[in-house]
Amino acid sequence: MLISSQFIASIDEAINHYDVRSIYSKEAGNALANTADKNISRVIAKAALINDASEAAAAFGASFADEVYTSNVTIGSVASDATVGAEIVRSIYAALEEFDSKDVTGDKVCVLPPAQYYALLNATDVTSATWLNKDVGGAGSVSGGVVPQVGGVSIFMSNNIPGTDESSSGATPAPLTSSRSGAYTGDFSGVKGLIFSQDAAATVKLLDLGVESEYQIDRQGTIMVAKYAMGHNVLRPACAIALVSA
Repeated sequence: MLISSQFIASIDEAINHYDVRSIYSKEAGNALANTADKNISRVIAKAALINDASEAAAAFGASFADEVYTSNVTIGSVASDATVGAEIVRSIYAALEEFDSKDVTGDKVCVLPPAQYYALLNATDVTSATWLNKDVGGAGSVSGGVVPQVGGVSIFMSNNIPGTDESSSGATPAPLTSSRSGAYTGDFSGVKGLIFSQDAAATVKLLDLGVESEYQIDRQGTIMVAKYAMGHNVLRPACAIALVSA
């Protein structure tokens, strides 16, 4: 269960000349959506960090010997290359080559943190940045701050890509656990982007988004609770590749 709760005092509603509850309801929904997005990003990152049968066995308790696995891609040769647009583009093409060599089909998307996304736009020479140069088939816009595609892969930006060690043990990768608190933890150090298809992770939803409220006489106000029951897990590790720093 994911829960976001707020207490609204009756005196505050009486003082304010605008509708207070609608704003709280919107922010509660945003909080739940943001948490869900972070959990899904962590699960996709965990899928990307499973690169062979032994790591799958550590994560799931089974060998899955007949499954295929993809390797992660390093951006450039030094850590500073993680913010060089041309190196990021090369890593995206390398990831696509890895997908094709392992017969991983389906539409792919690439999600980058802000530093990597804007590195694709902040090119010293736009002419050499073929992914932006419309004269050679590019479709990006420096003035609009948009990178629609690279190699046919849609590019998106998100602040929720994990990039630090969030595991208690520091294992790389930390195995999936049965506990609810540990299901989304892991060592994501060095992750600078994710390329994946929809088969990388799965979501099970028990209760959809709902809102409950109750007036508390002793506190002279209303408690509002937004909630849903939803969980995520790795489905096919081969369908996710992490772009990591050198």
